[in-house]
Formats: sequence, C-alpha cells, structure tokens
Amino acid sequence: MNCPAGRMSSCPEPAGLSRPNTEYKVEAAHRVIDSGRTIAEVARELGVDEGLLGWWVADERRRVEAAAACNDEPLTVAERTELARLRKQVAEQEKDIVFLKKVCHEHWRGREVGRVVDRDAVRMMKG
Repeated sequence: MNCPAGRMSSCPEPAGLSRPNTEYKVEAAHRVIDSGRTIAEVARELGVDEGLLGWWVADERRRVEAAAACNDEPLTVAERTELARLRKQVAEQEKDIVFLKKVCHEHWRGREVGRVVDRDAVRMMKG
C-alpha cells in the first residue's frame, strides 16, 4: 500500500479493522477525481473495495456540483468533519434533555402529590 506524502492524512488501516471517517472518504474520492485515475486503481492502492470507493466518489462529485450550482464553495474536509462532530454532539444533548425532562417530571409529580396531601391534612385539622 503506498501513501504519497502530503496527499492522504493517514494510510488506510487493514480492511475490516476500522470504519473510515468522513475526511478519509473525501480525500480518497479526490484521489480519483483530481488525478483522473480509475476507481479500480485507487481502490487497489488504498486497499478498499471498488464499489465502496465508487460510492464515495459519486457522493463527493454530487456535493461539489451542488455547491457549484448555488455559487457556493463546498465545505472543506475539516469543515465537514467538524459539522459531523457537532451534529453528533447535538444529538447527544437532545437525548440528555429528554432524559432530564423525565427526571424533573417524576421529581415534581411526587412533590405535587405531597402538597395535595399536606393541604388536605391542613383542612382536616382546621376543620
């Protein structure tokens, strides 16, 4: 496996040991797009499945074309990685909020029952 210095941020791990991150997929796709080499050549070089690399290339081409159609610059690899991280963080925080709402509801529901009992006890004592 040969990884030219400066092009890929890291050499790929042996197949099946890790899941490629977004940055790796984009850089692998650009090896095909920018060099004019075939998907098969680049897939062999990187040690990834040709079909999988083909999906990455198609996704990256769609992303670049969509950005160009809007007269917008496509996100950089670093921006896409940061966006993915932030989306994951937001999803985790939304789960935390749902959990905390349930905890608060249970906590206050128990206190309201106690208040009702206390008011009833006060009425009975006055009564």
